[in-house]
Amino acid sequence: MRDIDGIFAALRALGTARLLALLFLAYGTVGTVLLSLAVPPLQTPDEPMHAMRAAHVADGKIFGEVFDMPTGDGRTFPANGAHVDPALVAAMHPFSTLMFHPERRATPGMWQPPFTWSPGRVQTHVITAMYPPMLYVPQAATIRVGRAAGWGVLDTLTRARIVNGICAVALSALAIALSGGAAVWLFAVLTLPMSLSGMSTMGPDALLLACSALVAALAWRGLHGMESRRTLAVIVALLVLVITTRPAYVGLALVPLALGFAPWRARLAGAAIVLGAGVGWSAVMSVIGAPNVGAFQGANPGAQIALLLSEPWRILAVARDTLAQMWAGYAYSFLGVLGWLDTLLPQSFYRNATILLGVAAAAMLLAPPARIAWRGGPAWIVGSVLASLGGIFGILYLTWSPVGGPVVQGVQGRYFLPLAMLLAVAVPTLGTARLAPLRRILVAAVAIFPAYSLGTALSAVIARYYLT
Repeated sequence: MRDIDGIFAALRALGTARLLALLFLAYGTVGTVLLSLAVPPLQTPDEPMHAMRAAHVADGKIFGEVFDMPTGDGRTFPANGAHVDPALVAAMHPFSTLMFHPERRATPGMWQPPFTWSPGRVQTHVITAMYPPMLYVPQAATIRVGRAAGWGVLDTLTRARIVNGICAVALSALAIALSGGAAVWLFAVLTLPMSLSGMSTMGPDALLLACSALVAALAWRGLHGMESRRTLAVIVALLVLVITTRPAYVGLALVPLALGFAPWRARLAGAAIVLGAGVGWSAVMSVIGAPNVGAFQGANPGAQIALLLSEPWRILAVARDTLAQMWAGYAYSFLGVLGWLDTLLPQSFYRNATILLGVAAAAMLLAPPARIAWRGGPAWIVGSVLASLGGIFGILYLTWSPVGGPVVQGVQGRYFLPLAMLLAVAVPTLGTARLAPLRRILVAAVAIFPAYSLGTALSAVIARYYLT
């Protein structure tokens, strides 16, 4: 009995944030490893392109190249590409038949023959060659090890998924531990199937989520007077990684302005660095990369801008119609639509997960009160989130939607996960000692929910890819 009492005393001494961080370390590690193994290779959004980009980075390459991509009607258009191992291209090919075909199943023959890495290189379309290399480092390092060790191509890709995921889980657990009253919300968002799926791929989303969580945690501490000026430099560095990988998050350049623990001059410099990095990388890509990545489906940024300037009323009409037609899809793919966004979870899960997020929000509100060092900070955080939402829809309308299209194409609910975590920074904590028991119950519910959600996700994956 004394031993049990001692365990509970030790857990209480950890505090809510650290306890949730340890739980996430366990959930996240198990979840990313199991999903990395269960989901067939290259069956997450854009994973074939990310695998080729990671292999490209493993070759020491920073930038891609442009070549003329043929279309079915005999025309060509400039496309981003790279020279990659032909064995990688060949190993990926059998799995392309699964994409967007939930009625099809993975078969043992797809893993045969066991392709091995070769010294050859072939030019191929790699749209992700425009992404910066930094968030591909774990995957690229694993590929280099796999080449040297003689691992098969597909075995290497699976191990790269796991390494990428474990790195993201470790950084995310650190973020939860540092996030004080916002820890329960970060934990809830990061344990959603969509988040764990994003951490179980070859893409940069894994570390992008982790970096975003760290920004949210450090910003929360900064707003509540718990950080020094050096923290601003760390936040700026993390934001540079995020915004260069996803320039649509341009609004995140406002985050440094919220950090009242630093002087205005330092905050303005930080915002300028983040904005300059995002704009600078995009400018470089516009010069050395394909100028119109969505040309194959009718996108033309110049023509789209000209049309909107001549008929500005279209902006409101497009926004209205996009939300009216797409909001349900955004909600589902925020919570969890797996595979190539073609593997739905049971309807009951989406209802339960929505309730769970409400519980997490309530638990966050009931955290012990924490003084905000500068009351203008939350407004800047909210402004950064709203500006980033505008950036997501605006950039994808220009670069990925047909000219004059009635809705914005290409937006996915997973793009909102980093912004949802950051929004927690602006939420006040209103708890009192009398409400502490209620908060403990809410936190406990959030803490055990991932066992259900992870089981649901794995069941859906197994049924989707292996059961007839």
